[in-house]
Amino acid sequence: MKLLQSGKPGTDVAYQVGFYDQAHFSKAFKATYGLSPSLITRFS
Repeated sequence: MKLLQSGKPGTDVAYQVGFYDQAHFSKAFKATYGLSPSLITRFS
């Protein structure tokens, strides 16, 4: 979550943690944490 709070674009964060597709990262993140990555970046 710290990477999302760093202000980096979601695409960059997805690549840094090993995803090659931002949509797949978003789905996996939401399945794990119950929130979308965009909500984390918006409210941090």
